[in-house]
Amino acid sequence: MRRTGDRVGAADSCALLVFARYPQMLCPFTLDAGALTGFLKNVDIVKYEAEDGTAIGRGLAKAVAALSASAAKSKVVVLLTDGENNVDDITPAAAAELAAERA
Repeated sequence: MRRTGDRVGAADSCALLVFARYPQMLCPFTLDAGALTGFLKNVDIVKYEAEDGTAIGRGLAKAVAALSASAAKSKVVVLLTDGENNVDDITPAAAAELAAERA
């Protein structure tokens, strides 16, 4: 399997979506590993209490929506979190069900 930037003709694009209480797509799908790394280096903790939280379900649902718009044959979400879900408007289980439905 070829990864982004490891050789000519790389075929795996990646995106960067971050979340606390609200998910945000920082870097759209790209084959440019350097651009993705640049965005990743600038990720920071939230600055306002209203944005604080760990909305795993929201983050996963946003990732599923982004992947649903992709024509890629294989779609993978790598979800990293620093804590337990504490925003339950979309639970992680509900977002996982959504991912399974759209697979």
